[in-house]
Amino acid sequence: MTAGTGAAAAASYLSALADQVIPATAKGFAACGPVTASELLAAHRGRTPQEAGLALPLAVLHVPALDHNIARMQHWAAERGAELAPHVKTTMAPWIMARQLAAGAWALAVASCGQASVCAALGAPRILIANEVTDPADIAWLAARLREPDGPELLCYADSEAGVDLLAAGLGGQGAARPLGLLIEIGVTGGRGGCRSTGQAVAVARRAAGVPWLAVRGAAGFEGVLADARRPADLARIDDFAGAVHAAGAALAGAGLAGRAGDRVVLSAAGSVFFDRVADRLRQPLPGGGDPLAVLRSGGYVSHDHGHLEHLSPLAGHDGAFLPAIEVRARVLSVPQPDLAIAGAGKREFGTDLGLPVVLGRTGPGGAGLGAAGLIAVAANDQHLHLRRAAGGLDRLLAPGDVVRLGISHPCTTFDRWRLLVALGADGGICDVVHTFF
Repeated sequence: MTAGTGAAAAASYLSALADQVIPATAKGFAACGPVTASELLAAHRGRTPQEAGLALPLAVLHVPALDHNIARMQHWAAERGAELAPHVKTTMAPWIMARQLAAGAWALAVASCGQASVCAALGAPRILIANEVTDPADIAWLAARLREPDGPELLCYADSEAGVDLLAAGLGGQGAARPLGLLIEIGVTGGRGGCRSTGQAVAVARRAAGVPWLAVRGAAGFEGVLADARRPADLARIDDFAGAVHAAGAALAGAGLAGRAGDRVVLSAAGSVFFDRVADRLRQPLPGGGDPLAVLRSGGYVSHDHGHLEHLSPLAGHDGAFLPAIEVRARVLSVPQPDLAIAGAGKREFGTDLGLPVVLGRTGPGGAGLGAAGLIAVAANDQHLHLRRAAGGLDRLLAPGDVVRLGISHPCTTFDRWRLLVALGADGGICDVVHTFF
């Protein structure tokens, strides 16, 4: 599939999405559904979500910030001679994926064949499934795509000879006509999947080497499970792990198991916290000569956040830092006591695994935007957020019906709460509706 063909397929796919009916049962659309995104935009483009009749709570995307992040990450990778395969499990939003591909993404990375199917429907030319595939139905899906002469290039992980045998039997039995690319996953003791030694990685690759519908491309892993801060000891663990992925790739190349036929050895890792350390190590030349193809799989950068990533991103505090692009808006439901307000959004609307939301601002009567004025979130239930104010006087600041704007922490566990997000332009008005597929 060529870039031009992929872009045309993406445009056609997004156009069809814009004409799908959004039912009144969709979150936020009770008062204005059923409606298509095209109809909503024709009637309300440039208006605020409230002016368009959308109900709260609602998740919104700030498009200028989103596009800044996409361009910044793509440019950062290119400056360092790396490719970017954004991990789109973060958003599962074709509207965002298409923008990442248009900016120059080498591939779209996903965690499952179900997610890969969304990327294929969008027309992505290359899909990297950053996981082992062992389910027969998933292997059948891979085989079907590999029977398509102009279908996407597909890659996935393998970390065992048994896993290779499952792929070999399934793809061979169902007539795969093109090879499936394999990255041998490297892991750590006590961690997730992945070979625990370079020797094991070589053995897995040897098992795949004689299978005509499998092609070992290199090695991969994920460092994010090894550290949750950027302290010196944390960074040392990240560096060691990235070095282990590089060493595995070098061993595969040295054994003639990867990098054959002039292909560059693929080395892939990186989330949105340690991509600087990973890129520095994966791009180092291989001992036998030749430069590997370093592929970064960062995902959360695309929307960034006001919490976890804001604190840990290697670009934080520097020119061109990522910008928070997602927020949740909710109405105040109750001020049951002078020091407590309850907003109508909770764990059903935002992830809390890496922290509670940050109160960005509030909107009072008449829609006037006001500051956060010391408001803090202190607890969350399924549908409720508890707000307090250290300086007191909360009951004189908020009233039922006011709107609070919430900046989230960890986009990966917030996007999956929403099947529809509203995209806002630089003027704060509606410019699109974004579908997700989790």
